[in-house]
Amino acid sequence: MQLDLRILTPSRSLYRRTFQAFEGELPVSESFAIGNGIRIQFIRNGIAFEADPVDVTAYLDDDYDPLCAAALSGHKTIWFNPAGVLAEDDFPRHDVEIQDVSELININSRLHKPSLTQCLAWLDEWDVPDNVLAHSAVVARSAYVLAVMMRNRGISVDPVLTHRGGLLHDIDKIETLKMYGAHGRMGAEFLDAQGYPRLAEILREHIMTRVMRPEALDWGWEVRLVFFCDKLVEGDRIVPFDQRLDALKIRYPYYVEKMERAESAIWDLSDEICEILDIPSHAELVEMLRKELVE
Repeated sequence: MQLDLRILTPSRSLYRRTFQAFEGELPVSESFAIGNGIRIQFIRNGIAFEADPVDVTAYLDDDYDPLCAAALSGHKTIWFNPAGVLAEDDFPRHDVEIQDVSELININSRLHKPSLTQCLAWLDEWDVPDNVLAHSAVVARSAYVLAVMMRNRGISVDPVLTHRGGLLHDIDKIETLKMYGAHGRMGAEFLDAQGYPRLAEILREHIMTRVMRPEALDWGWEVRLVFFCDKLVEGDRIVPFDQRLDALKIRYPYYVEKMERAESAIWDLSDEICEILDIPSHAELVEMLRKELVE
């Protein structure tokens, strides 16, 4: 039977832990199947990264640096991160992070996202200018930080998907400058065509006025966090929402009335995030994000 996914790990302790979790005993071999077409394999001498990796291969490790090398070689990567710490890179390079090896049984769908390298290539292809790239990088990192914190509180959210959405959310910004109502929609259509509907939703819904639609009640946290962090980043600086709103009103005077109608919903979202994370106020949330990005 052809396997859907082969997961390679050079970590003996992680392999042992995984084997025991699924087999209930100490390892008796250097590979085993866990179901859903997934096989885990221990690699004694590390992985020889092929120039053209096999599509069904993913690389699993609890050591982050080797993950970066695997990602740069084109492999899918899974970070075993039981403590739920933040990736130190400005751009998380892994595809999935798990806190318990039992999560491997349903890992296939979570691996289905573009790599960081692919996202950066798309931004280059769309000729996104440096100032928009800088803005998107801060939105992406801020949304990733909040997603990790919320995930650690038991909220269902994919931090890496959140980051990728933040990085790409303005991919069509320049293309749509003179096209009324096209921003977000054009980028979403592009990502839908690439086979990434969840990322497409993040782009489609990040426009401020979309929060007033009834469908916004059903947004996942990946969508909500990118939407929210975009409302905190003026240029490449994290600012309070009211300061960001004032700048947007000056930049887009023809949208002032619509933005003002969306304002209360965004403050409500800020309050909800603060409550989940036990942060006393919007101002302290903004300050926390500023410190995280500096560090």
